[in-house]
Amino acid sequence: MFWRLPPHEYENAFRRRSLEGRSGGPNKKAMQKLIAGGTVPGLLAYRDGEAVGWVSVSPRAELVRLEHIPALRLPDDPGDGRTWSISCFYVHRSEWRAGVATALLDAALERAASHDASAVEGYPVQARSVDPYTGYDTMFSHARFRLLRPGRGRGRALWRKELSG
Repeated sequence: MFWRLPPHEYENAFRRRSLEGRSGGPNKKAMQKLIAGGTVPGLLAYRDGEAVGWVSVSPRAELVRLEHIPALRLPDDPGDGRTWSISCFYVHRSEWRAGVATALLDAALERAASHDASAVEGYPVQARSVDPYTGYDTMFSHARFRLLRPGRGRGRALWRKELSG
């Protein structure tokens, strides 16, 4: 829910969760409500019937936090709702370096294309970052995304891939 809520709402929910000593808390409930309402916020990867990875892929307009991060906004974005975002990855430790994240990236691109996306963005970090939940820049480079804005320090970069069709 980090990307789907304005910063103050997410932080308040995170603080409440911490004070209550519960995993997930209000943000977990908000995600469950999204899914119950028919929103598909991402894709899961399975191996032998067990979920081993996740990627968040959705229309960029659903990720309101992006509007609060100037480095991740494009002044020439057409604003037509056809740009999608890949904003989060999770791969279980047992599956690291097994191609799960790459498979999820490929599947996310397919999902966006099947929903008439004109472009897909990602906000990865450089390898060896301590906070790689948005993916690594090398994954996006290999998938032929273009670097539009490099990240500064620990900042996230802005990568974009135009889709044909």
